Parts: sequence; C-alpha cells; structure tokens
Amino acid sequence: MDTSLFETSVFWVEGQVNQHLATGEVPKRHGTGAAVIVPYQVFETADRPICLAAGNDRLWARCAKVLGHPEWAEDERFAKSRQRVKNRAVLVPLIAAVLRGNTRAHWIEGLEAVGVPCAPVNDIGEVAASAQSAAVDIVQTLPESGVRVVGLPINFDRKRPWSATSAPKLGEHTEAILKR
Repeated sequence: MDTSLFETSVFWVEGQVNQHLATGEVPKRHGTGAAVIVPYQVFETADRPICLAAGNDRLWARCAKVLGHPEWAEDERFAKSRQRVKNRAVLVPLIAAVLRGNTRAHWIEGLEAVGVPCAPVNDIGEVAASAQSAAVDIVQTLPESGVRVVGLPINFDRKRPWSATSAPKLGEHTEAILKR
C-alpha cells in the first residue's frame, strides 16, 4: 500500500485536468461548483450550508419543484444541462436566494424526499461525531493516555493501522537518545 497527498489531490480534480488535457484550456474557477454541472455546489441556507447536486435534467426538474420554482425546469435557459452551465451566472444567484429562505434541514428533507442528491456541509464537530466517522473507525483512542485522535486514512486488508502507544511525553526519551 502506498498513498500520496499530491496524487490524491490531482485525482480530486481529475475532471478538470482531463478537460485541460483534451482541450488545452485551463478551466475557470467555480468556487465549490462543478465546471460542467449546474447546480452542483455548496449553497448557504438560512442557518447552515448545504451541498446540492442536481446532476442531470431529471434531477434538476425535481430540484426546481422543491425550490418552489417548477417553471425553471421548463425555462429554455435552464431546462437542459448545457443551458444551465451556459447560464450559471443567472441561475446560481436565483437558487441561492431561494435556499437562504429556509433552513438546511428543511431543504435536505425536501430534496431527499424526491431523490435529489444533497448533503449538509458539516463543521469539524459534526465530522468527528458523524455516523460515517464511526462506520469507518477513523477516530481512535490512544491506549496509554485515552486521548482520542484521527487515525491514518488508509486500510490494509480492510483494517486501519492503529497506534500501539501514545506519543512520548516531553523529555521521556531524552536520556536514552543522548546516551546514543
């Protein structure tokens, strides 16, 4: 097993790199948004951010209905994916204004009910306490100190390597090192 933060980060933007390799053009920045899908980004709500990912025309129609604007799915500027990307500067502010009108929980409930991919944007406390963090067993308790820390983000045969001991205390090994 071998892993690299650089390789991982390049893979995270593989779509944009592939687009550049195919066209020679450097894709424009879209904040948290995807270059070729709209809406597919983080939006603020009345209380907390949400990631909305209406990745095709069918999902977009459902999304528009939940947002209270079913007519957007028929609007020639937004009806098809290509038009939504072309008219991003018009559509994204419209969506943003609607989403700010209610809470994250409200929007997630409505979007999930019709199968539109969405997710809360969690703060660090929510990440640490999340069911997903527990499911992948990423938070470990150091054996000697009982301190809880994030474990290594890799698995070997579906097993995460765990620390056998806590970090040494200040000066714990000074004498042994100096004697060497």
